[in-house]
Amino acid sequence: MAEFRLGRVKFNWTGNWTPAKSYLIDDIAKFGGNTYVATANHTSTASTSDFYANDLGNWNIHIEGLEQKGQWTSGTYYRINDLVTFGNVVYRVTTAHSSEGTFIDKTKVTEYVAGFKSEGDWSNAEEYQAGDVVNYNGSSYVALSTSLAGFNPPQNLGLSTDPNAKWSILSDGLAGAAVTYAEGTYYRGDLTQYGGNIYRHKIGVTTNVSPLQVGFGTVAPESYIGSQVWDLLVKGFNFTGGFSTTFEYHPGHIARYGSDSYLSVGSSHVNVVPTAGIGTFWEVLAQGDSGAALNTKGDILSYSGGNVRIGIGSTGYALAVQASGLPGYEIVGNQTRIYYVDSEDGVDTNNGLAPNLAFKTIKKACVAARPKTPVTGLDYTYQTGVTTLTAPGHGLQNTGTFVQLAGLELECLSGGNVFNVLSMVYNKAVGLATVTAIGLGGAPEVGIGTYIRIRNMKVQYTGSAQFAHQFQTATSGAVISGGNYAHTFVSCATNGVQIVGGGNVTPSGATYDPANGNLTLTLSGHSLSTSDKITITDNALTFTCTMNGNANNHTYPRTTDPTRGQQLNITGTTTNTITVNVGSSPLVTYTPTAATYNQVTGDMTLTIGTHTLTAGTSIKLANDSLTFRCAMDGYTTDHAYPRNTDPKYNTSIPITATSTNTITINVGAASANTTITGKFPAVHTQGTYQFPVTAVPDANSVTINVGVSTVDYTYVQEGTAFVGLTTTTYPSKVSKSYFEVLEVPNGDQIKINAGITTQSHSYVQGGLMTDLTPAILKLSASQFYEQLPIVVPPYTAIVGNALRGSQVLPAAGTSDDGNTPNNRATMFQMSDSTTIQAISMKGLEGFHYDPNAPFVLDNTNLRTGVGTTAAGVFIAFNPDSPINDKSPYVKDCTAFSDNAAEAVPPRFGGGACGVLADGGVHDEGAKSMVFDAFTHVCSDGAGYVLDRSAIAEIVSCFTYYARWGYYSGGGSRIRAVGGNNSYGDYGVISSGFSSEETPRTARIFGDLLAVQSATKAGTVSVGATMFGQTSKATAWMLNDQIASDKIYFKYQSGYGNVGLGTTGFVDGEIIWFGAGAEASSGVGSITVGAAASSTTGQKGGILEVDNTSGTLLVGDSIGLSTTLYGADERFYIINTLTNVAAAATYYEWKAGSTAGVAVTFTNRATLTISPEKTVGTWDTRAVASLGSTMTIRTLFSQVRLTGHDFLAVGTGNKTETNYPNVDLAGVIQGNETNVYGPGKVFFVSTDQGGNFRVGEFFSVDQLTGRATLDASAFNLSGLTELRLGAIGGQIGESISEFSSDQTMAGNSNNACPTEYAVRGYLTRGAMGTKAMTPPVGTTAQRPGGVDDEFQTGCLRFNSELGALEYYNGSTWTQPGKQTYSTISSSGNAAAANIYFINTTGGPITMTLPASPDLGDTIRFFDVAKTFDTNALTVGRNGKPIQGDTADLTVSTEGAAFELSYSGATFGWRIFTI
Repeated sequence: MAEFRLGRVKFNWTGNWTPAKSYLIDDIAKFGGNTYVATANHTSTASTSDFYANDLGNWNIHIEGLEQKGQWTSGTYYRINDLVTFGNVVYRVTTAHSSEGTFIDKTKVTEYVAGFKSEGDWSNAEEYQAGDVVNYNGSSYVALSTSLAGFNPPQNLGLSTDPNAKWSILSDGLAGAAVTYAEGTYYRGDLTQYGGNIYRHKIGVTTNVSPLQVGFGTVAPESYIGSQVWDLLVKGFNFTGGFSTTFEYHPGHIARYGSDSYLSVGSSHVNVVPTAGIGTFWEVLAQGDSGAALNTKGDILSYSGGNVRIGIGSTGYALAVQASGLPGYEIVGNQTRIYYVDSEDGVDTNNGLAPNLAFKTIKKACVAARPKTPVTGLDYTYQTGVTTLTAPGHGLQNTGTFVQLAGLELECLSGGNVFNVLSMVYNKAVGLATVTAIGLGGAPEVGIGTYIRIRNMKVQYTGSAQFAHQFQTATSGAVISGGNYAHTFVSCATNGVQIVGGGNVTPSGATYDPANGNLTLTLSGHSLSTSDKITITDNALTFTCTMNGNANNHTYPRTTDPTRGQQLNITGTTTNTITVNVGSSPLVTYTPTAATYNQVTGDMTLTIGTHTLTAGTSIKLANDSLTFRCAMDGYTTDHAYPRNTDPKYNTSIPITATSTNTITINVGAASANTTITGKFPAVHTQGTYQFPVTAVPDANSVTINVGVSTVDYTYVQEGTAFVGLTTTTYPSKVSKSYFEVLEVPNGDQIKINAGITTQSHSYVQGGLMTDLTPAILKLSASQFYEQLPIVVPPYTAIVGNALRGSQVLPAAGTSDDGNTPNNRATMFQMSDSTTIQAISMKGLEGFHYDPNAPFVLDNTNLRTGVGTTAAGVFIAFNPDSPINDKSPYVKDCTAFSDNAAEAVPPRFGGGACGVLADGGVHDEGAKSMVFDAFTHVCSDGAGYVLDRSAIAEIVSCFTYYARWGYYSGGGSRIRAVGGNNSYGDYGVISSGFSSEETPRTARIFGDLLAVQSATKAGTVSVGATMFGQTSKATAWMLNDQIASDKIYFKYQSGYGNVGLGTTGFVDGEIIWFGAGAEASSGVGSITVGAAASSTTGQKGGILEVDNTSGTLLVGDSIGLSTTLYGADERFYIINTLTNVAAAATYYEWKAGSTAGVAVTFTNRATLTISPEKTVGTWDTRAVASLGSTMTIRTLFSQVRLTGHDFLAVGTGNKTETNYPNVDLAGVIQGNETNVYGPGKVFFVSTDQGGNFRVGEFFSVDQLTGRATLDASAFNLSGLTELRLGAIGGQIGESISEFSSDQTMAGNSNNACPTEYAVRGYLTRGAMGTKAMTPPVGTTAQRPGGVDDEFQTGCLRFNSELGALEYYNGSTWTQPGKQTYSTISSSGNAAAANIYFINTTGGPITMTLPASPDLGDTIRFFDVAKTFDTNALTVGRNGKPIQGDTADLTVSTEGAAFELSYSGATFGWRIFTI
C-alpha cells in the first residue's frame, strides 16, 4: 500500500516575524513588506538585522508586498520593500540596511513615486530636498537634488541633466511692483521701469545689464546684452517733470518743456533739448498754453475761453468762485477774514487763519486783523479823484472793501506863491543855502522863521553814484530770450565737423534758420547722403547775430547747447551742402514781477516765474522796460531802464545764475566816484523839502538852513520855491480817512477815489494804509489773560465760544502805559464798526465815587484816578477811532467784578465800571455804542457811564449791586428798553449839559398877576395898556389867562414890585384896560387877587421871554440864572413855542399925553414848559447885575427807559444785600431815577413791589390797585374841573361844564357837549346853514370787515374819485350812479340802468317799469349789432312811448338810445346816442 505525506492541511499565521522564536514548517510570518512560509522547524535568530543573513534560509517567499514607513530618518533599520519618503519622493528599499547621515542612500533604494512639496518662500538657512518647491521673486522653483542651505534658485538654475544644477523653474512669475532701473544686480522675475516701459528679468541673475543695453554687462562667468536678459512686459509713459539737461532720458519718458509735453523715443539720451531732437529723440506728446502752465505745487487749471492757471493760495485760504466767474483763493469767509484765537494751544507767531494756526492772545489777533502797509507812492488825478496807491505787499484781494489812510505827506502848490529859482549858493560847512528867485525875498509870506519848500533844483556834485534802487514795474515781455535773430557765419575750426564712421571736414560756410532749426553747412563736392550722421566739435562754428547788432562773435556748439556731442542726422543734401536740424530758437519773453539791483556788484536779479533758461545763455532787456526809483532823489521819481545811454541798451546780456523762478545778469556796477547830476534837496536831505528862513538878504533872495554836508552842491538850473505853506499831511481828519477800494491792479497797488479838487497834488513821502476788510476773531472756550488795553480795530468782531465759554481777564503786571495796573486799566477799546459777542469779562476793579457828591462824575476816580487809584473799565471808546460808520456793538456778554470788602488784601475802590462811553475822546463822529444783553455784576462798581455827549442804546441789559446802574452825564443820552437795575445804590442818574454846545440865552419878559374870579368886565385884550386904579402903575398885557384867573404882563418903565420900580400893582386893586391916558377912558377891567403877593414873577406852565439869542426849539431845556429875585435851580423843557416875533412893539402912555410912545422888544416868544414852574422869577432887567437871563440848551443829559425794571434799589452791594436774603426794608424808591441839575429821566418802570410808574405823573400800585395822578397835571377834587395841562391841552385850560346845547353856538373851550347835544347837532337840523365835512379818504381806505363804520347807509367822500359815496349793503356806490348789465334774454328794465342787448340768439323784449318817476332814464345798446336780424321790443307797460300807446320795436343795426320818463301824458321820450 502506498503512503502519502500531506503535511499540514493549512498554513499557520504567526504575525510579524519575532527574533528568538520557534517556528514550525508552514508557519507564515511577515517581515517588512513580504510574508514568508517556514520550510524548516527552527528557532529564529536573535537580532532583526540578522534576518537576511542568518534566518532567510529557513523561509520561502509567500507573498511579496510593501510596507509604508513614512519619512526617512537617520539611524533606522529599513527592510526590503519598505517604502520611505525623502523630500518629495517615495523610495522602495532594495537592500536592507540601517540609515545614517543626512541624505538617503540611493544605492539601497529605488525611486518608487516622484512628487513635489511646497516649502513657501526660499530661505537662505534652509536645506532643501529634491522635489521641494519654493517661491523666489514671484517665480516657483523645484529642487532637483538634495543640497545644503544657501543655494538660491536663480543662481543655481539648470536642467536635471546638469550635475551642478540645484533648481529647475516650475512656474515663471513677477516680483512685485516695478522699480526704476538703476545699475545693480537683478534676478529672474524682477520688474524694472526703464523710461516709460516695464521690463521683466528672464534669466537667473545679472549685474549692470540695462534693458536696452547694446554692449555686454558684467556677471561671472558670462556676459549679456539687454535683450538677452529682459523681456518687454508693458509699454507705457513715465512723466519726469520739467526737462533737465543732466537727466538721462529713455524711451517712454515724458518731459515738460515750456508749456508743451514731449515723449522720449529712440535710444537713451542726455541734454537733448526736446525742440532740437524732434523725430530722433523726442516727439510732441501734448501742446500746452504757456499762460496756463502749472509750475507750482498746488496749481490748478481752469477755463475761461482758454486755459487759465490758478495759483495755490496762502495757508488758511479757501477756493471760491470770484466775481469773474473763475475760481480763486481767498480768506475763509470771502471778504470777512476769520482769525482763530486759542489761549491754550495758540501761538502768537501763527497767522490765525485756521484753528490749528490760532493766535494765543486776543491783543495779537486784533493787530493781525488790521494789517498796516507802508505807502511808498501815490498818483492822484485831481479832475476825477481817482488815486493809485502804491503799498507793496498790501494783501488786498477784493474791490468794495475799505482802507484807512494816515500820514501821507503831499505837495500841493495852492494857497501860496511859487517862484522859479534862478540860482542857489550852498555853504556846506554851515548848512546854509541862499536861493534867488525874482520877488522871493519880498513875498509877504516870507520872513525869518517862516518855512519855504524847495523842489527839483538841478545840481552837480562829485560823489558815489551807488544809490539803492527800488523796483516799481515792468512792461509786458521785458525779458527776451531765444529770438528769431538772423545769424551771420564767420568761420569754422579746421576739421570742426566729424562724419560718424568716417573722417573730418571743414565747412566753408553755414546758414541757420532760427524758425525751424535747420543748419546748412557748405561742403563742396561732398559725397554724404541723408543716411549719414555728423557731430559738430565744441565751439567749431563762429557766428554773429542781430541780437546785439552783430557786435560780437559767438561760438557753437557751446557746453550749454542741446546738440553738443550729439550725432545729428543729415536731413537734406545738395551738391555742395548738407542740412541738419539743431533746434529752433523761438522768441520767448518773460515779464518780471520783481527785481533787485546791487549797485556795488552790478548784479540784477529778475523774478520772471518758472523758466528753462540756464546760466551761460543770454537774454535781452526790452528798451525802457524796467522802472526803478532810487535813493538819489528819495525814491520820488520813476526812472526807466535800459535807456539809450545805458551800456546794456539793445544788447545781449549773459545769464550768470538761475533759480526756479529767477535769473541773474550783470548790467554793470554804479560808479563810486563820479560827477553826478541830481535834484536838490532830494540828493541832500531825501524826504525833507521844507526849510526855515534864517535871513532875507534882498527882495529876490532868502537864506535857508538845509543842513551841513561834506558835499559841495553846484546849482545848474531849474527848481521851485513855494512860500505860504499849509499842512501837507493827508487825510486831515479820521472821518475823511476811509476809502473804498475801486480796483486791485496787482499785489502792490490799489485804486481809490480821494475826491475831486481844483489842484494837483504830488506825493512826497510817508503814509500808512490799514486794511479795513471786515474781520472776525473766533475765541476758543478758555480763559484769556491779556495785556491791556485790547484795542479792537475798526470793522472787527470778537466772538466768544458760546455764552460765558470764553473768559477774558487782565494779565498780571501793568498795562501798556507802564503805570496803571492791568486790573485797573481798560479791557476793550472799541473802534468804529466793532462787535464783541458771547464773552465773559472778569478781574477788573476800583470804581469809587464821592459819597458827599454821589451824582458828580468829575468827583469819581473815573476822572481823578491814576495808577493804583484808577478805576478799571471793561468797555470804552478807542480814542483813535471816531465812530464814523457804525456804532460799536456789545452783545450777549457779562462783566463780573467784586466789591472792596471781598478783596484780600483790602484795596481802594469797589468793582469795575462796565462801560465808560466818554464822547469827549472824539472830536467828530457819532460817539455812540449799542448794547444788547450785556449784564454787569459789578458790586460797588458802575454799570453804564456816559459822558460828554455820548449816546447809548441799551437793550435787555441788567446791572447788579452797582453804585450807579445807568449814568448819563455831560449831555449824553441813553435809550434803554427792557433793562433792569438790581440792588446797588442808585438805579439811573441823569445830569448835565453837553460841553460841546454853545448855550443860547433869553430874558424873562414880564411878570404874573393873579385875578379874582369873575371880575373881568368890558374888553380885555393882549397888548392893551393896564392902569392900576390904586397903585397908578402902568403895564402892558402880554398873555390872557383870565380863564385860569391870571394875566402875564410887563411893567412900563419906572414901575415894578419888590424894589424893581417905583411901585407896582397892589393886591385887590382894580386894573383898567384901555388906550387912553386916564383910567376913566378904559374899555375893560379886572380886579387883582385879594390874597397877599398876588403879583409875582413868572411861574406856572407859561414863560414869556424876549431877547433870545438863536432859535428856540421844542424840547430845549431852560435854566435860570436870577439869584436874588426868584432864584430857581430847576431846569425846564420847552413844550410849545407861540407868538414868536423878531420885534414886538408896545405903546407907552403918559399922563397928559394924547399919543403913546412906541417901545420895541426884540425876539419875543411865548413858551409852555414842563414841569410847571413853582418859583416866581421876576423880570429884573432894570436892576443892574441881577439880570433875568435864561440859559437855553438842546443837548442836556437824558435817559429814556421803556419797560424798565427796578429791583430793591438802595440796598447796596452784594455783601450788604445779603443776597439772596435781601431785606426789602432797605429799598429806596427815590434812588431808582435821579436827576441832578440839568438832566431828565423819562421812564416807564415796574419795581419789586409791583409799582408801575410813568415818569413822575402817573403810577399804579399793582398790589393794591391804587392809581395816582400828579396833581400838577390833574385836579379831580370835587370833579368840578379837569385841568388839561399835562394831557395835551393848553396850559391853564380846563373843562368847567357839560353842555346840552344842540347848536354848539358857544364854541367854548371849557364846555364838553353831551350825547344829546352831539346827536341834535348832527340829526336835528341844529347844525345851522354851514356845510358839514364827511369822512375823507381814498378807495383803499374804505371801511370794511369789522369796522364800526361799515354798515348800510354809511357815507364818505372818496378823495381818489372826487365824489361822495355810500354803502348800499353790498357795495360802495355813488349817489345817482347808473348800473350796467349785459342782456341776452327778455326781462324787465329798471330806471338808472344801462343795458347792452345781445339778440344773437333771437328777438328780445325788455318791459319798462310800471310806475316810473319823473326823470327816470334807461339806456339800450345793440352790443352785437344784430337788431336788424333779431329786433329789440321795448314793452311800454301801460305808459306811452313818444306819446303813443304802442310798444317800441327797434330793428336798426347798432342802435343806441335812451328813454327818459316825462310824465303820464307823453310818457317815455327817446334820446338817440
